[in-house]
Amino acid sequence: MLDALVIILAGLIGGMLNSIAGGGSFITLPALMLIGFSPITANATGTVALLPGYVASVWHSRHTIRKLPNNLTPYVIASLLGGMCGALILNWSDEKHFDRLLPWLMLLSTLAFVIGPKITLLKTNAIRHQYLQHFLILFAICLYGGYFNGGVGIMLLAGLSIMTNTDIHNSNAIKNLMSVMLTTIASLFYWMADLIDFNLLFMMGISALFGGYLGSRLSYSLSQKNFRVIIIFLGCVMTLIYFNR
Repeated sequence: MLDALVIILAGLIGGMLNSIAGGGSFITLPALMLIGFSPITANATGTVALLPGYVASVWHSRHTIRKLPNNLTPYVIASLLGGMCGALILNWSDEKHFDRLLPWLMLLSTLAFVIGPKITLLKTNAIRHQYLQHFLILFAICLYGGYFNGGVGIMLLAGLSIMTNTDIHNSNAIKNLMSVMLTTIASLFYWMADLIDFNLLFMMGISALFGGYLGSRLSYSLSQKNFRVIIIFLGCVMTLIYFNR
């Protein structure tokens, strides 16, 4: 019962955070590890459990996506290829190696939340028309997302904001689409590699879906900036904990 309560609360809070500002993996990953799962299984199961929230975000921005003037093919290819490669690398990773890398991944995702909004204010003409570099950067972010997923949304948003001419709303819509595609293809490979615990997946996934709905309601009445502060605080705490294990 205690394990079930931990999973339900982690899914609820993780889904809520993802819906408002991101960072749900700061809750789901430690919760799954707390009840005894290996880092790789916890990472894969937590990522898949939060997938319905990504799908809901695409549904919410579907009208913006339909009106986008840009060719979305490069974004689709970068998402699918990056997510697949990241999932394969996770499958090939040794548990001890991933466990040693985990604090650094936590630190990287926390830094993304700290500097991401500042990066989105930049516009660099030098890279805007260099399509190969654009694709490779997005591929690298999606590869990271398939491997770990923490903070990938804000990384994508930051990358899109400095590399495209679209406004923040269009960039956010593309980010939502790329997030759901890379997470879906990664989840498929997690499943084929038997990295997912389905007994807990449905429990956490359903609670994350309710959390996402609750978060979307709260986002209209509460400051996103305050939630970002909470997420950064959680990221710092989790990073310190994992560095000092």
